[in-house]
Amino acid sequence: MLYLSLWGAITGTIGTILGVIGLILKAKEFNRNKANLICKSEIKYKSIDDLDVRIFASALGRTPVQMNKLKIYVMPKKFWMRLLKFLYYKRGKFLLELDIPKRKINEQEKVDFKLDIPKGLEYIDIYKLYIIDGVHKEWPVEWPSVSTVKKKIKKIQLGQFEIKGDLQTIILTSYLLYKQFYLKVEHKIPLESYTTGCWFKKKKDLEQAIKKIHLEQEGNLVDGRIDRITFS
Repeated sequence: MLYLSLWGAITGTIGTILGVIGLILKAKEFNRNKANLICKSEIKYKSIDDLDVRIFASALGRTPVQMNKLKIYVMPKKFWMRLLKFLYYKRGKFLLELDIPKRKINEQEKVDFKLDIPKGLEYIDIYKLYIIDGVHKEWPVEWPSVSTVKKKIKKIQLGQFEIKGDLQTIILTSYLLYKQFYLKVEHKIPLESYTTGCWFKKKKDLEQAIKKIHLEQEGNLVDGRIDRITFS
């Protein structure tokens, strides 16, 4: 009888454990079948005059998600309105819905699109973002704080100098853009003008590049032996 009791207890425990495991697996399977959209944002400069703000959306669930619109919660300008912003949002104030490229996203698929905002609205005015799908569900987009957005889009001019030759004038302007440095090169030619540039991760690399231009290229540009600045 003792062995039978022990065996019954063991098999009962095993049955309970297997039952719990089965429930966990079913829950995981259920969650995998649900629609799940992970949305992020990226703010960076492609060049000094080209700010690129993009939204990335990844589908993790097996159920496809149809992207329809983008909902923007705008930060009110006035301080006292900011204190009451959630009340305004609840009443439908300071909200915008923008058309975005409509697309069905399947499992493990990732898409991105450029965030183009209406005239009069700035990126620092955005409090938060949501992607609205085909069944009107709102998926939050990871968006930095207003202070972080300000830092990422701010351009700080560090210096500027000119190289004047017989055929052209070259204006070189250095900038700090968030955590990177950029040297903008403007070629001013009588019949046409064009702009190039180069990115630098460290300030010392920027300074070395400028020094190298002065030592190795400036004289040749003035004399007309070369017609453009190159970076090596």
